Amino acid sequence: MPNKSKAILKAHSDFYTSFISGDYSSMESVWARENPVLVIHPWGPAIAGRVNVMKSWEQILLNPPKIRCTDEKVELIGEFAIVTCIERASEGALAATNILVEENGSWVFCHHHAGPLAPVFSSPPSSVH
Repeated sequence: MPNKSKAILKAHSDFYTSFISGDYSSMESVWARENPVLVIHPWGPAIAGRVNVMKSWEQILLNPPKIRCTDEKVELIGEFAIVTCIERASEGALAATNILVEENGSWVFCHHHAGPLAPVFSSPPSSVH
């Protein structure tokens, strides 16, 4: 597992390097081509399908945010890797869940979801819903 985790974290890092630098061709290379893909950006609904997902990234990468990824954690579940992290920016922080799958010997993204972090409570809230 350590070698797999290292390869997964490298793919994860490549995604964020593409994101931060606004490099569309690099971003395109980190997404799955043989598996379904889905993205949920913080401001909108789920976007499914490679063509639609890549169109969303093309727009975002015209003016990429200045973020850094921290607190990465990797979990392997069957043929999928789930990486959770915090996306930190001057405007605040987002929680991100990324799912990667192995295609042709490389780990690639099939899912990215980022959204606002919930407030941190010193004890559980009395009501959740």
